[in-house]
Amino acid sequence: MLKQLALILAIIIVALLAIVAALTIVNRGPENEEGEANPPEVSGSRTTIMVSVGADGSQVEVGCRLPVEGQSPFLVTFENRTGEIDDYQARVLVRLEEGGRSTVVAGAPELRPGERRSVVPEPWLEPEGIIGCEVLALQGSDQVIILEDP
Repeated sequence: MLKQLALILAIIIVALLAIVAALTIVNRGPENEEGEANPPEVSGSRTTIMVSVGADGSQVEVGCRLPVEGQSPFLVTFENRTGEIDDYQARVLVRLEEGGRSTVVAGAPELRPGERRSVVPEPWLEPEGIIGCEVLALQGSDQVIILEDP
């Protein structure tokens, strides 16, 4: 009788552990190549450009994300698609509702290969009133690439 009770208790414990493990896997969400959980996406308009930075044609993706009311500030994103760690800085033209324009600078120091990083540019802008953005230039540690004159 005691052996049967121990066996039933062991089966119940194993079943509970299996349920907890299954719920943990379901709640983790999708993962990227590095095994890290993907950050939640903030919806909103986004302007992205790919810039070739190496002699081998390797690229860096630079973009700006317009703020969505109550969700985020104005952000500039960098994704290093090269094989090297580098410091990147972007100059971005921001268009405002009243017809005004402002130029901001955002940096992503020591951006690793495959890493994507979103940063708040300087000077910080109030999210209200921003209607558009355009990446003007990208600077790596050894070069400056002018994309378009303002």
